[in-house]
Amino acid sequence: MMVKFLLKQGALVDEESYNHVWDFSARMKCSHKESTELACITSNPPSLDHEEWEEAHRFPLAHRIVTLRDAMLLQDELEDNPNAVAEKDASGRTALDWAAALGRVPEMRLLLDYGAQVNTMDNSGRSAVLHAVDSSNAAALRTLLDSGAFPDPEVPRGLFRSSPLNAATFGGKLDMVELLIQSGAAVCAVNPEGRSPVATAIRYNKHDELKYLIRECKPFELRGIQNLYSSRTTADMTTTTTILAVALSNDH
Repeated sequence: MMVKFLLKQGALVDEESYNHVWDFSARMKCSHKESTELACITSNPPSLDHEEWEEAHRFPLAHRIVTLRDAMLLQDELEDNPNAVAEKDASGRTALDWAAALGRVPEMRLLLDYGAQVNTMDNSGRSAVLHAVDSSNAAALRTLLDSGAFPDPEVPRGLFRSSPLNAATFGGKLDMVELLIQSGAAVCAVNPEGRSPVATAIRYNKHDELKYLIRECKPFELRGIQNLYSSRTTADMTTTTTILAVALSNDH
């Protein structure tokens, strides 16, 4: 593993890497094996007096319950502390954000029943909807959208974060792509790199997502689709055939 090699050569764990790996693990975005291998980073804080990640994030009790760090019943905490649904940790995340990130639908529904806001956004620009997309749990995403969450949350200037639709396309999550578009997500919205979901599907050969996105686009939105292909050398035969069919259709 390259990380272990670099550490053995004397490389130090920097603040950004330490926090990123901890956050990635906490949101369960890696397997048990990967988490074990990455312990070489999570067990090596940037300095001797550095706070542990969990301590630094100042998790309120509801957050600890949702992330299985406390055995108390969530409903008991919500009854005792009605403001728990609005409390945020040091990353600017609510308990609902964490429940969405972990795909814990029963906890999400309970938090929503107690008045949790669905259109929250953490300090890095991740909305609850994007957390749900990252969880790969379509029921979690549907729960938020059915509760009034924006499918296209506006990310503050200076924060570089893809739209939920672009993220779902990149991840090959067709069920989520469909849910987002049915809820009003803009098919042609671009990410900070200027790439639309269609361009993302082409670049990474997401065949089912590409075909669905094309069906949902208006004809004028697909003009020049062959140009997206010509600038991407990674398109495979299925992607190429799909693009050429659209291009030929637009020429008639």
